Amino acid sequence: MEYKILGVRIWKIFVYFIIYSFIGYIIETIFGIATMGVWQSRQSFLYGPFLGIYGVRCSIYYIICTDILIKIILNYF
Repeated sequence: MEYKILGVRIWKIFVYFIIYSFIGYIIETIFGIATMGVWQSRQSFLYGPFLGIYGVRCSIYYIICTDILIKIILNYF
C-alpha cells in the first residue's frame, strides 16, 4: 500500500524534508560565521545538522506546487 498526501508519496516528502533541513543548517551556519565571525550552536528539535523549519517549509511548498502544477497541466493539455 502506498501512502500519499495530496497525491505526493510520503517517502518523497520525507526525503525533501531531510535534504532541505540539512541545506538550511548549512546556510544558517555560513550566515552566522559571515556576520558574527563565530561558530554558533544551531540546535533545533532534531538531532544532528538539521533545522526542521526549512525542511517543513520546503516540503509544504513541494506538496502545494506539485498539486497546482498537476491541475494546470491537466487543464491545458
